[in-house]
Amino acid sequence: MPRSAFEDLVRRHAKQKSDKQPVDWEERKNWWQGQMNALLDDIAGWLAPLIDDHTIAFTRQDVQRREETLGAYQIKSGLIKLGNETLSLNPVGSAIIGGFGRVDVKGPNGTVLFLLCAPDPDVPTERLRDSEKWFFAHPQQRTKLHPLTKESFEKIFSDLFGFYSS
Repeated sequence: MPRSAFEDLVRRHAKQKSDKQPVDWEERKNWWQGQMNALLDDIAGWLAPLIDDHTIAFTRQDVQRREETLGAYQIKSGLIKLGNETLSLNPVGSAIIGGFGRVDVKGPNGTVLFLLCAPDPDVPTERLRDSEKWFFAHPQQRTKLHPLTKESFEKIFSDLFGFYSS
């Protein structure tokens, strides 16, 4: 009895799934924690002159997170204090649709999302994490990503604290 096209399709997909390496979730969790630390290091570097002269305070603290794939874990969050106001950098999770991590940045005047994504959709799946970069988006326009740079962070900082350079 000849095999049907459906049976061939199922067999081909079954082989592809069995050939895939299982995800090492412990390694993924450690990688995500490292990415968050690197982001906070970048921000601290960008703000170093203001931190050094005590214009602002920048602190890191451990927060507890729980994700279905990663389980419970601790990760660093950031807090920027300017006068009596604060801007928080709260890691939401690593296992997100379309990316490798999300951080909610909340200030007195709103929220911005930092998203860790692979900018090139043509990169092979097994190399996607090697090409990741931080982007930002506004909550109402989550699919409109902009590169996170020192300059864009300064604009976000100004917007979230509600002041603008002249």
